[in-house]
Amino acid sequence: MDWQDFFIAMSVFPKKPGPDEVHLYHVVGGGSLDVLSASEKERYGAYASGLAAEMFLRGRSVLREIGAGYTGKTPWDLHVEVAEGGKPFFANVADLHFNVSHSGGHLSVAFSGAPMGLDLEKKGRKGDFVAIAKRFFHPEEWARVEEGGDGVFLEVWTAKEAILKLVGKGIAGGLQVARVLENGEGLLGSKRVYLHRFETESCVGAVAGFSPIRSVREATR
Repeated sequence: MDWQDFFIAMSVFPKKPGPDEVHLYHVVGGGSLDVLSASEKERYGAYASGLAAEMFLRGRSVLREIGAGYTGKTPWDLHVEVAEGGKPFFANVADLHFNVSHSGGHLSVAFSGAPMGLDLEKKGRKGDFVAIAKRFFHPEEWARVEEGGDGVFLEVWTAKEAILKLVGKGIAGGLQVARVLENGEGLLGSKRVYLHRFETESCVGAVAGFSPIRSVREATR
């Protein structure tokens, strides 16, 4: 098997997703410095935290490996740049978008033919989630949390973060800007957002897009 066949195999789904599709990878493998750019290797070495360094290495490795499989390029030919808000993107591949999220040692990566946001949160966290919801959520959202408890809080939180990450803002953009509706959709300001929720053994998460998400295919990588 040559390098191109190898990286095509790494993508699991050989055909890249369309604008209404999401390919969601739950990453269990390690990363490889060999596929990183020089600037990424420098960034990896600058991390003070071992876990932060590991997550960066694993995330960038799988982005380049799977992106190579979808595009027929080598991992080193993919130009990963970071937008003003901090969202990374492929500068030389216009029709393949991605987003990365991790919680603790858990990491997921989503690919789509259209911009989207992804958030992942580990189950079992402790805290006064009703108080947090009352402070940062819309009244209708925190009322649902008050009634449904911790599980509903994580559903709303991950959806909010996914909505904000759709435009590269993250929670610094203000949790109040993103609103999660009871019908399973959301709002970013006044703009409609479509959501898909997912769950693994250890985490819950959400994917957000500006157009309906008709297909989500999940795989372990």
